[in-house]
Amino acid sequence: MYTQYLRAEQVHKLSRQNLANHERIFRQIKKKTNSGLASTSDLSQISGRLARAKANLVSANNNLQDATVQFKRLINSRPDNMFKPKPDSQSLPGTLQNALRKAAENHPSLKGAGEEIEAITAQRNQTESQFYPNVSLEVTSNWNENLDGVRGENNDLQAMVKFDYNLFSGGSDIARFRQSSHQVNQAKESREQIYRQIVEGTSLAWNAHENLQEQSEYVRQHVVAAKASQQAYEKQFSIGRRTLIELLDSENELFEARIDYINIEFDTLNSAFRLLHSTGQLLSSMNVALPSVWSKSEGEFWEKFMDLGEGANFTFLE
Repeated sequence: MYTQYLRAEQVHKLSRQNLANHERIFRQIKKKTNSGLASTSDLSQISGRLARAKANLVSANNNLQDATVQFKRLINSRPDNMFKPKPDSQSLPGTLQNALRKAAENHPSLKGAGEEIEAITAQRNQTESQFYPNVSLEVTSNWNENLDGVRGENNDLQAMVKFDYNLFSGGSDIARFRQSSHQVNQAKESREQIYRQIVEGTSLAWNAHENLQEQSEYVRQHVVAAKASQQAYEKQFSIGRRTLIELLDSENELFEARIDYINIEFDTLNSAFRLLHSTGQLLSSMNVALPSVWSKSEGEFWEKFMDLGEGANFTFLE
């Protein structure tokens, strides 16, 4: 949502600039038409392109308003002083194998699945212990003197080994053990499924990020070439070596190339964050400190969360 708003904001800014360029050309053509230096067809042509530029601005304004409403719904405040985030390049994996290794080591879903297996295994082991007897050693001793009117010492020492074994549990211990073993197997299968999903998601995120980075360079080159063409066509049009439609086409190509670059720029940014999320390093790469209430018990957390109200936020460390 954050980058979605920034994207809409930049497209809106570019659309306003595009409209201003078309209004400038329109004034020039209208002046020439009134002076008899340009045909009415030129005026019709620029009028149509001007209407299209206005429609593009209306569309961009609508997208920006939608992004603002969605941002406010999630954050409970209007966007202000927004800046473009930059992922930590040191945290991004250099190879796919490195990305998969980091995902296996750091992804919270895998860690949670591993802890669940440990807990269920401990429960199964406790159930299994019911199959074995309980052996205990009891030692008692007495030291008496002049007991019952008889002079002298009267001492005794008794040692006893107790062997407890429940032979008539009715199969309940076996049933609980089988159930616990089944739960362990289910937890292991669940972890394996989670691992496969993480491998797939990490591979897709890696491929997308690599391809978008390569594509971004070509789109940048297109913007540079389109800008050079637009500037050349504008100079040539002023001396009558280019037609109006050629000038307008160059303006439109530059506008669309810049829109493409904005989109590819934010797609690449989002792909970097998806890759960091897949490897379990998103929060650490952004130096995000989680609210302290997250470490509290569930009841304490929700009670504190409701008290935070609009002030609830993350702290970005320096």
